[in-house]
Amino acid sequence: MSQKDKAAEGEQKLPENFEKAMERLQEIVDLLETGKASLDDELKLYEEGVALITYCSDKLNAAEQKIREITSAEKNGEENA
Repeated sequence: MSQKDKAAEGEQKLPENFEKAMERLQEIVDLLETGKASLDDELKLYEEGVALITYCSDKLNAAEQKIREITSAEKNGEENA
């Protein structure tokens, strides 16, 4: 297998949204908890889970920043009124 093939195989498709990512994370946890997957499959699942956690964390951080911006804009609007 070429390096290009390995890189393509390792790429994760991003979920449609936060909720779908959380659903997939729960599926991964359930699969890993059964202990029935092979070591290679568990490593792939773990890798996917880490990518999903990063995706969810980024989404939550962006939402938190947006809330700060809205709150700040509202406070500034009240002070100028």
